[in-house]
Amino acid sequence: MESGRESKERRGLNMIWTAASDYGFTPLFVSYDRYNEPDLYFNTIMGLCYRSFPADEVNEYLLGLQRGLFGALLVDIFWLAMESTVFALYQEKMAALERLRYCWAESLLYFKGEDSMQYLMMRRELADTLRKERCLEILGKAGELHNPWEKKLYGSLFFQNTDSFASVQAEYEALIKKYFLFTPKAIFSSAGRHFTFGAGVSWLLRRLLPMEQSLQGNSNAVGGSIGQLASWQMEKSAKSSKLKQIQEKYPHSLLSEGERLQWERRICTGNHKLCHFYFCSSNDHNHGDANRNNANAQNQFQGNKLRYTLEINKLTSMLQNTLFMAQEPWEKRSRQGEFDIRHLWQALYLDDDRCFQEKQTEPLQNFTVVLLLDGSASRSRQAELIAAQSYVIAESLSRCSIPNMLLSYSTQDGYTILQLLKDVHEESEGAFSYAAEGWNRDGLALRAVGELLHQRNLQNVLLLVLSDVMPSDIQGLPVQGLKVMRQYSEELALEDVAAEMKALRKQGLTVAGIINSIAPLNRDNAFQVFGRSYVKIEKIESLAAAVTRFAEQHINKGIQGEQC
Repeated sequence: MESGRESKERRGLNMIWTAASDYGFTPLFVSYDRYNEPDLYFNTIMGLCYRSFPADEVNEYLLGLQRGLFGALLVDIFWLAMESTVFALYQEKMAALERLRYCWAESLLYFKGEDSMQYLMMRRELADTLRKERCLEILGKAGELHNPWEKKLYGSLFFQNTDSFASVQAEYEALIKKYFLFTPKAIFSSAGRHFTFGAGVSWLLRRLLPMEQSLQGNSNAVGGSIGQLASWQMEKSAKSSKLKQIQEKYPHSLLSEGERLQWERRICTGNHKLCHFYFCSSNDHNHGDANRNNANAQNQFQGNKLRYTLEINKLTSMLQNTLFMAQEPWEKRSRQGEFDIRHLWQALYLDDDRCFQEKQTEPLQNFTVVLLLDGSASRSRQAELIAAQSYVIAESLSRCSIPNMLLSYSTQDGYTILQLLKDVHEESEGAFSYAAEGWNRDGLALRAVGELLHQRNLQNVLLLVLSDVMPSDIQGLPVQGLKVMRQYSEELALEDVAAEMKALRKQGLTVAGIINSIAPLNRDNAFQVFGRSYVKIEKIESLAAAVTRFAEQHINKGIQGEQC
């Protein structure tokens, strides 16, 4: 039986496939309404887009857009332009489309909901402003755009030539050039298409974008969305101000300021030299969203308590059996002991006199399991499920007297935040403090985990990483001179994560990945990061077998090491 989350995802995909009249492709986005339910109207719009144009061309172009500095914003604006275009194309062919559109606009406008897409990491104010203007237009109300630049941009969000997707693409790139002051440059590689632009774009936006007096009376007002857009990378706000915001949100740091700066000097180097680090406990969410997440996770767990209890019992039993088998005597070829005729030929022909079997017993080495959870905003729609999965693992390990630690990470305002949800000897309920927000700079998070385990002198560690293998951060990779900014995403980010995984293995850790994303699995990415030590989990019923498998491999690795 599908979980609630998987059922919602399937319904959203079915909406898109039905509108597209094609079930043979994988959409890049699924849209949800304010109640976290599949959005019928916008998923229909997406499906009609795929009906009108080849799915592979649409997906390839959107993937290319995402790789730019303003990639997620440009994808948002693309879909808003496609909404008006597709509606005009199918309005007369689908009688219900106009009513669906009206209800969609009414819901977004009056309840301030967002048609969130599962891969978009953060809210983009410009896209929200334009979307609100679209809703007002649909409902026949007066618009609220006051900035001339925004007005002209909004008026351009309609594709005139829909003969082919190449025509749509050319029209949208012309829009980008006109309103965002850079020309997309196609760079073809095995990884796909990238869009890059000069380092002075944000400065130009700041200097050239028009200002207009606010109707509310603020004579110095600039459209808030434009100010945010122009400052994403070039804004040099004081580090102390950002740190203060982080401290207010997570007030109980586990490091003094001096210790935190020492950590930064050690780990914020190389690909992460422009970044910052913060380490705090799980009880530090000082905002309503986190408290709601905690309550929702516990309520979701209680609502499925029987199911999760069965999984805890199953995983506990399988782990106990693995531990018992690891302590059983095993036979080793020897020059003394019980004669084994199977090896007689080796003595006769190979001069190998180890023709005997000797029973050996090795004490089971104590080991610690560390669960590391990707806490980025792309996981927000799975947050409750991830919290439940983490609780099942942690509680089962504790019942088997296996020390375990639970950590999560996300990146906000340039700070990679590592949260201690559960320490080694604490209760497993800390898993319900898991929250998904911000970006995920996986490489720096892994480096911080390595530093933490080194500081605590934890040895013989099995690190289980629960992730979607999609590292991404708005803070790019450092460059020298006038080179184009390199995004921390896609191949560059995966290379960084793979390098940090390798460093952890050199440190003596056993690392394995549990990929619990609703997105289709990219096996090449998973193999690049985890090698063969990963598994894709689609249902929680598969969790016990996966965790037991990795625990058994780690135990056997230790036994083989002792034999050597």
